[in-house]
Amino acid sequence: MISRFGLASIIISVAVCSGCCGKKDWHAQTFPVSGSLTINGSPAANAVILAHLSTGKIDNPGTIPYAIVDETGLFNFTTYATNDGLPEGEFLLTLTWPMTLSTPNAADRLADKFTNLENAIATFKVTKGKNTFPPVELKNVKVLPVKLPPPR
Repeated sequence: MISRFGLASIIISVAVCSGCCGKKDWHAQTFPVSGSLTINGSPAANAVILAHLSTGKIDNPGTIPYAIVDETGLFNFTTYATNDGLPEGEFLLTLTWPMTLSTPNAADRLADKFTNLENAIATFKVTKGKNTFPPVELKNVKVLPVKLPPPR
């Protein structure tokens, strides 16, 4: 299971590396991957999907690609640079839905139900070229309400 702190660390690490580093020899070739996610029939805006290679590691540092679901339920995966996709291979997808993206280590609206590989929301095989992930529709899932901080 990935802790909320671990999730925030992964997102920050990928963002920092992709923003300040040029293409490195250890970077795997990536291909665009997009899809959609709904939970109980509604778009899961701001949910974070992590893509775990089913065997081995993507690269030497062990990068874990991610996607952030937009307000319409659509997402595009990022491995090194925004929306660059995923390398070839079979992936298991885990999911967390933080109360807000500004605090990704906040409580998971899904009570950490889909944060470990045993409860992966889907598997997907990435091939060379553009890839479209079949819609992921999670039904009858208990979702915690968003708790906003009190106004100042």
